[in-house]
Amino acid sequence: PSDDNYQYLSLLQSRCARAGDLTCTDCHDPHQNDVTIGRNRSPQSDKLCTRCHQDIARNLTSHTHHPADSPGSRCLNCHMPRLDIPMGRYVTDHRITVPNPEATVALEIPNACSNCHRTETPRWAARRFTERYGHDPRGLLARTLTLTALSRGEARAVEPGLRLLTDPRESPPLRATVAT
Repeated sequence: PSDDNYQYLSLLQSRCARAGDLTCTDCHDPHQNDVTIGRNRSPQSDKLCTRCHQDIARNLTSHTHHPADSPGSRCLNCHMPRLDIPMGRYVTDHRITVPNPEATVALEIPNACSNCHRTETPRWAARRFTERYGHDPRGLLARTLTLTALSRGEARAVEPGLRLLTDPRESPPLRATVAT
């Protein structure tokens, strides 16, 4: 399958696509192989996000902890980071999730913070994230650890896996992953 298929499945995991009104054509022109919004990751590209997240738009720097005109305050840089893939290519993470530097510490999974803060360690990013936002938003690390343990066939993951599988708030692709 092409990278586009994986990006579409990732988008289906996004709460913005499931609960909101976000579709592929909000950013991509279906008649061209180009992204119509967000390629430059400018303040203009945030408008797609802030149409629903108006409270964050009003208090941007208190949410991002970065200057309003900096890359650290662009929605896409934190919630749709670039992911390097083989052969010098990259894709954008279409899950539109919260950065999870704790998963980098625990499992070496890349995180958005380290894309910009390249001279800092993942432990530094995790510590800063916790200082700024509290701990593990929405149980992301616990969910990641459960999925990893399930993929390894670890019995301890069965009970939390069943909770993920039966949670209607979780995306169908994630629940299907748990079921397999």
